[in-house]
Amino acid sequence: MLFYLDRAMEVCLLPPGCNLLLLLLGVLLLKFANPLGKFFIVLALVSFWIFSMPVVAQRLLDGLQNKYPALSPSTLKPEKDAAIVILEASLNLSTPEYGEPTVSENTLTRIRYGAFLNKKTGIPIMVSGNDPTHPTINQADYMAAALKDYFDVSTQWKEDRGFNTAQEGIFATDILKQSGIKKIYLVTHALHMPRSVQSFQNKGFVIIPAPTGYKKIENNLGALSGFLPTTEALSFSAIALREYIGMAWYHLHYHI
Repeated sequence: MLFYLDRAMEVCLLPPGCNLLLLLLGVLLLKFANPLGKFFIVLALVSFWIFSMPVVAQRLLDGLQNKYPALSPSTLKPEKDAAIVILEASLNLSTPEYGEPTVSENTLTRIRYGAFLNKKTGIPIMVSGNDPTHPTINQADYMAAALKDYFDVSTQWKEDRGFNTAQEGIFATDILKQSGIKKIYLVTHALHMPRSVQSFQNKGFVIIPAPTGYKKIENNLGALSGFLPTTEALSFSAIALREYIGMAWYHLHYHI
């Protein structure tokens, strides 16, 4: 139930859904409170433009991506009592060429970096996360299979009960405590790392953020193009805002 509530909140609070709701509210208010209705219509259109500007989207992304620096490959070394935890980022169900679902591009990005860390350090891997909307499909199994098939890396632990990052932080750490793990190398996209660290910290582990998959909006037409709306910028703004809102929601709901 909580999973579906999260999705409903995303539709209402993130662009373009929030802009459409503001626009609808403005149109409805025109008949009863004309000035207020006009205000909401203008707010909907202006905010839509702002979130569609590459300069705004990149600033929102960088506020997340730059919080935890990338690990330097030269500092990676074998360690005991440590685990690499790779967080899922959904499956791709539209893959007729494979004959079955596959890990999504975002999940593959995380898996690739987790495999890189494993080969550099020998630290064992946990894959974490699942999707309640597809109860017959176990995402952790597909992640483990992708690690083995694409990178010849084995998975030592699977966490498949977490339906969001906060739950993954709870269930994954419970499993690792039983194995005597004391340090976690946390692998996820750089923009997702602040919410991930929030979910895994204060549970008795040393958390080492291992961000990957940095997002950069290409700007090849000069400084002015940073203020011209694009669908890519709108998408990245929504993704970044989802992280900021998610951190606030986790603080309120999970008290983390």
